[in-house]
Amino acid sequence: MNIKSSFERYYVILIILFFVMPIISLDLSYYSLSVLNYKKLVKEQIKKANNEAETLASESDFSKEFAMLYRDFFNSAKDFVNDKSKNKTSLSDFNDCLEKNANSIFRSPFPDYNLYFFKLSAGALESELVFYKGSLKSGKKALCKAFEALYAVNVGIVDAEKEKNNKFVQRLIGKYTGIEVVAKEMLGITTHTNGIHNCSWFIWDYFFDDNKNVYGCILLCDEINNYAEKGRLLALEKLKKRGFAASGAFIPVYKDFGKANILPPLDKSDTFKLFADKLTIKDEKDYFKYIKEPLPQGVELGNYSAFCFLDRGASHIAVVLIKTLKAFPYPKWLIFVNLLFGFLLSIILYCGIVFGKWPQINLSLRFALAYFLASVIPISMLCVTAYAYLNQYQNNRINQESSELLISLKSLDTAKLELVKQYRATFSKAKEDVEFIDLINKNGIEDKSVVK
Repeated sequence: MNIKSSFERYYVILIILFFVMPIISLDLSYYSLSVLNYKKLVKEQIKKANNEAETLASESDFSKEFAMLYRDFFNSAKDFVNDKSKNKTSLSDFNDCLEKNANSIFRSPFPDYNLYFFKLSAGALESELVFYKGSLKSGKKALCKAFEALYAVNVGIVDAEKEKNNKFVQRLIGKYTGIEVVAKEMLGITTHTNGIHNCSWFIWDYFFDDNKNVYGCILLCDEINNYAEKGRLLALEKLKKRGFAASGAFIPVYKDFGKANILPPLDKSDTFKLFADKLTIKDEKDYFKYIKEPLPQGVELGNYSAFCFLDRGASHIAVVLIKTLKAFPYPKWLIFVNLLFGFLLSIILYCGIVFGKWPQINLSLRFALAYFLASVIPISMLCVTAYAYLNQYQNNRINQESSELLISLKSLDTAKLELVKQYRATFSKAKEDVEFIDLINKNGIEDKSVVK
């Protein structure tokens, strides 16, 4: 070696540090930031996955899905009618649009249904059935009269002739379902009826166009034994459309609560079947103990993680699977920078040690380099710490807002449960009142004596 003095020896150390310290600082900073970002993304994914599982459970209610799908069809028809560029389209074009939307919205696993679309022209006395899909056993004229009666009651038209049409409404919804309630309070809301279609799900609504013509829509769906399963299948279809979760399923809490509903190809996975089997309890004695314990979250099943949610009073556990996040790989650009600095350092050391040719740096620049090398790692760590602090502050603020919102929602939920409890208590008393039941059978539910 041609290092002639201790001064040159320190000079060599300075050159080595000049190349090594920035690389160490860069690697440490990247690793620290990548770990922070990875943990942040994992927390966000867990939060979204839990929300997705809760949403899946809430959407499994068939009556809610029935109303939401009806609203999608109703709004599509309303948009078509109110689109001024299509005002001159023929009735056949309008029917084609309704047919297309109905096939798209009410597709499997939605059960068989009866859909009726009416038009009551401005100034006209009678409506017309412009489109239907399903059964016409009620008769076109009877259906039109039923719609006219519902519309008349809703807008407050008092007409003896119109009141005669109430019997056609009762054929659809049954004599024990109040016409006033269905026409006014249940507009656009799912109603359980018992009319000519036996036990049915019923919903209706109407809108006006720019010419004051009235368009109305009635959707009926005959009662089915597996409507709860249909609700779960519809919820899984919506989960698949949203695309956040890789797959989903409904697993029965107890083995006698029905079969599991699983999206393909998850239904062919042996790993998931073992996980689902562990979720289902086999002995009914363990049921109340089971529902009090928290459900497993973030269970790794191969390359996926499973998140569960059990809604209050539900028979099935909603399960969503999401792709498990992996730790960030070492980026190629950072590998290239490390190799480049290592290559340059090797050349400088080789030239200096073998040939005695070191880079010539004046004294002031050496002091500047020494200062830079002494501060590069502390400053980079300070920046990482500041980023971590700001990130944590933001997360705490979001969590605080979420907690306040959750408290408000729980208050609303408690008030809702209290209202339902009072309603059930009142209904139970009315059901046990023989005189009240006889009065309904004799005079009908809308008679003033019954209301009093």
